[in-house]
Parts: sequence; C-alpha cells; structure tokens
Amino acid sequence: MALLGAAYRFSSDRDENAIGSIQSGTARLSTQEPIASDGDPTKARWLIVPDVQLAPGDMEADADRHGKVVRWLYRELLDSVADRIRSLPPRLGLGICLWVSGGLPRHECVASWQECWQERQFRPMCIMEEAEPTGLETLDDWLDQVADSGGRDARLIVSIQLHRVLSDTPPVGAAEAGVALLLMPGEQAKQRGVVAEVNLHRPVHGPFEQANGALSHALRWGDVTAAEVPGGWQTGLSATQASVLREVAVRLGLSVQPTDLDQTVGHAGPTAPWLAIACAAAALSADVQSQIVFAGQPHGVDVAVVRRQAGKREARSGS
Repeated sequence: MALLGAAYRFSSDRDENAIGSIQSGTARLSTQEPIASDGDPTKARWLIVPDVQLAPGDMEADADRHGKVVRWLYRELLDSVADRIRSLPPRLGLGICLWVSGGLPRHECVASWQECWQERQFRPMCIMEEAEPTGLETLDDWLDQVADSGGRDARLIVSIQLHRVLSDTPPVGAAEAGVALLLMPGEQAKQRGVVAEVNLHRPVHGPFEQANGALSHALRWGDVTAAEVPGGWQTGLSATQASVLREVAVRLGLSVQPTDLDQTVGHAGPTAPWLAIACAAAALSADVQSQIVFAGQPHGVDVAVVRRQAGKREARSGS
C-alpha cells in the first residue's frame, strides 16, 4: 500500500508534536490537575488548542469543545497533506474514512469535515459510511478487496480520539489525538505515476501466543529482515504483552526497542494504531529506511512494516 501522506497532532505545540520529541522522550505523559472541578489528578493528555477555553463545565460544554477541537484537527491535518491530495490524478476516486471517537454526533463530524474540505477547494470526495475498525485489519481487508476486484480509489483515513475533560476526568493513561493517512493501492500508484516514497505493508494480526508467526509474516510482507529494521513503535500493550513480544522479536533478530506511545503521548484509543503508523512514517529518512509497528488489540497484536520505497528492492504483493 502506497502511503502518500501522513499527519498527526496530539499537541498544538509544534516542538512537542515533533517526531524527535516523541523518540527522545521529551514528550512524556504526565500527571495533571484535571479541568473538571470535582476530579482528582490524573495521568492523561488532552488537547489545548487556540481559542478554545478550558474551564469546568457540563456535558454541553464538552460537546461544544469537541466541535471546536475537531474542526481545529481537521484543518491542521488537511493542511499537512494538502499538497498530496492536490497531486492525485483528476479521475482517481477518493474515499474518506472519517472516524471520530468521543461522543460528537456523526452528522456534526461530517458537516465540519465538508466545511473544512470546501474551504480548501479540494477535489470531489466521498465520505465512506464505515463502522470504526478495531485495528489495522481494515487495511488487510482493503488489500483483499483490491486483489479481488482491482479497486483503484485512494483513501484518506482520518481518526480522532477526544475525551470529556470539562465535565469529567479522562481515563488514566488516555490521550487525545488526530491522525490522517492518505493511502492508495501500490500497483495503482505505479500505473498512474503517483509518487510514493513510503509503503505501508500488509498488517498481520495474531494472538500473543503466536506472535512469532505474526512478526515473521509482517517482515515477509515488508520484504525486510529483522536485522534491517532500525526502529519501531508500540501502543496498546501491557507490560507483560510487551515483554512477550520483545522476547519473540529478539529471537528473530529484531534488537530495537520500540518507542512506547502509551508512555510518551498516551493511549489514543481507536486512533492509537493509526498514530503509530503516522509516527513510523515520520521517523523515516535517508538513513532510516524502515520501521515496525506493534498495535495491541483485545485478542492479540497487529504488526506492520512501514518502509521507504526509494532505493529498495521490489516490494512483494502485500504493499
């Protein structure tokens, strides 16, 4: 899968939001005094954005805040991938997977999205009526559909996680965040001459007791060996689960210690796997050619390789 563009926001502070801050641990989940008047200090993160007041309130105040923060996130994410959206071939279809968690009604999310889209005078798009996925397996399903029917459209995945912070205290370890990923089937990108510097390879899901197989298959789809992967990202894993995966990875020759997003940014709920993908893409460079992602799910783990395309061997059909 060609990853044409990626953006994320968990902070309005550009320096804190930078990939280097996450990797270095400068961005760190910390205990804060809650906004809600009757709450106890909590180790969580919430977005502080321009022109949105944070003061104790009721659920209606939280709903108003959510609407404003969603619009801010839409604009930030769209501006970050605007050039890539405009560079898509004119006749290429574009489907929008719009997933917003936090209680804002669907029709409000859609209306705000359409407004932000029209402000930028983008190409026509279609918002796809899809249930929010539990993990990266939706990409696996999409790749199967592409193989079966030759799907040609691009997709823009937009995932946002918000919490009530004015009327309630967010869960311990939680984070608010937004992510945008612009994706296109790899073969279609090649045929249409779409420049894709990064590939997101087919994710593999497996139970923890079969993590060895999941990791091995993900590396195979990514056309890399464990020793060739210099960095990684993890989210949604307990200490025990992370330890199990670490042992499996070391046995396969993957010696890197993944950056734990749950400890740096916080756990972003359903947005967490997409945030890990976006961070993996942001971490790539001429010197860092690949990254691996581990996203914990209720009954196992999703594993995927994100890799620079330039200068690499021809990818297998899982890209």
